[in-house]
Amino acid sequence: MLTQDYKKCNERFVSSSLMLNDRLSKESPSRKATIIKELEVLGKKDPKDTEEKYKAQEAQDLVGGVPRLVLRKSRSENNGLFLFDIKSVPKTMRQVVKVNNVELDFKLVF
Repeated sequence: MLTQDYKKCNERFVSSSLMLNDRLSKESPSRKATIIKELEVLGKKDPKDTEEKYKAQEAQDLVGGVPRLVLRKSRSENNGLFLFDIKSVPKTMRQVVKVNNVELDFKLVF
């Protein structure tokens, strides 16, 4: 669960989201946190090397899980349910926009 609350030009914005992810076989939260910290430090020195190291970690299934379901209230006060396929491509979206209009969008894949 992630909640962001901030103010811009005397206007308050609050957004929240709940995301369910597929995890890779060798991925663990502690190992992923360590890898991300290392990449952040490396990114300040050599962005290209950072990208290569990330791809190497991804090839070993240590990072790179994908979101499959997201519930979200955006800064623009839209509420939505989003479903993704195994490659994190959006497949369906159900959203209630700020003015209470409902939007439904399906991505058909053959």
